[in-house]
Amino acid sequence: MLEALPGWVVSDAVSIRREMAALEDLTPEQCWEMALRCTRDALWALRLGDKSEAALAYQDPVASSTQAALERLPAEYRSARDA
Repeated sequence: MLEALPGWVVSDAVSIRREMAALEDLTPEQCWEMALRCTRDALWALRLGDKSEAALAYQDPVASSTQAALERLPAEYRSARDA
């Protein structure tokens, strides 16, 4: 499929790898700093909108499987610990 396209056209995988190459050697501290900057920028952009309060207050619902695990796992832990 890519054979019919110009040579500068690459697959999504190659494109993403090229874009991410500069980030591969970042330290955890540098990754954290980038995450903080992205968060600050996202909050700034969000606050420009008229639905910022609703967006900031929104919480994803907990999946029923996750809720079941959260209810089950403490008892399983206590049982294993006390055995």
